[in-house]
Amino acid sequence: MARSRLQPAPACDAAGARRRASRGGACGASAAAAGALRLVGTAHEPGAARRLPAPRRLLLPGAGAARARAGRAALRPRPGLDLPSRPGGGALPAQPRAGPLAAAADHASRAARSGDPGCVAARRGGTARARRLRGVVHVSKARAGERLPYLLSKLKAPRVLERLEQTAALAREQDWPYERFLETLLEAEVFARDASGARIRIRHAAFPALKSLDDFDWAAQPSAEKPLVLHLAQLAWIEERANVCFFGPPGTGKTHCAIAMAIKACERGYRVAFATAQEWVSRLEAAQDRNQLEAELRRLERYHLLLVDEVGYLPLERQAANLLFALVSRRYERGSIIVTSNRGFEQWGEILGDAMVAAALID
Repeated sequence: MARSRLQPAPACDAAGARRRASRGGACGASAAAAGALRLVGTAHEPGAARRLPAPRRLLLPGAGAARARAGRAALRPRPGLDLPSRPGGGALPAQPRAGPLAAAADHASRAARSGDPGCVAARRGGTARARRLRGVVHVSKARAGERLPYLLSKLKAPRVLERLEQTAALAREQDWPYERFLETLLEAEVFARDASGARIRIRHAAFPALKSLDDFDWAAQPSAEKPLVLHLAQLAWIEERANVCFFGPPGTGKTHCAIAMAIKACERGYRVAFATAQEWVSRLEAAQDRNQLEAELRRLERYHLLLVDEVGYLPLERQAANLLFALVSRRYERGSIIVTSNRGFEQWGEILGDAMVAAALID
């Protein structure tokens, strides 16, 4: 078995490597250093270990000089790539001195004042370049108020946009302050939103007809206490979570007054629901059949005012009376109720079929 060892290359090979290093710079020096070694094979000596030893580096005497030349060649500046060095060889100052800088600035200002040809030419050249730049890049100034439609649409204020030009013209004519101009526009938007919200609440209340106290014939109903009704129309009792009852024979305007007050509540921002006593009982019975009576009662708690019309026109069964009692008792100190009936409280025991339930309901 042959064993490999590194031995010096012959002299002719080393001389050729040195010539290549001198011609090729760093790459040639590396090749010369590599060529200074060669691998030779020897016969296996008997009795020695059957494991090859690690190779030894055997360098020729001229290999160190070749490496030094390669390092110097790597440090030389590259023509066309490296910047030329400073004449003095020193480092750049960290900050220019104040004296020469002030002197240069003073010289530039004196030259500009005295009409130095170089400064005048520089100024003219800069002006010409600025004109060319303005000709290439056209910068247009936005007209005042041009982006208002977009901004108002993002704010969801269409009524302000509708009244903007008319209000702006009036403000310029009468020389309004900015605060009054803004207040006028915002008032129009707020009034429009309130009206829209009132229409939505009135539609969801499901009134059978739209009534108002202005349409009520007070002369035809002398028994109606006008001052009391107008006082109740101020709706302070809704904030107190109190209840209102209208009693009287059929055709005396009970439902008219109740709906008129409920519509006023919708216009004030209150949520209202209208139904007859029989309709309320039917809704609660349907919820009870679905095992959702408690959920339905919780849903009705979100309404500020419930209107229960025509209590007593038809007698109620025991189960229906219990459901009506659950509805009224759940509203206690949580919301308001308007009740209309053609019978007084003393007859409610007959209507509900249970005097105890009637007493609890009235209480």
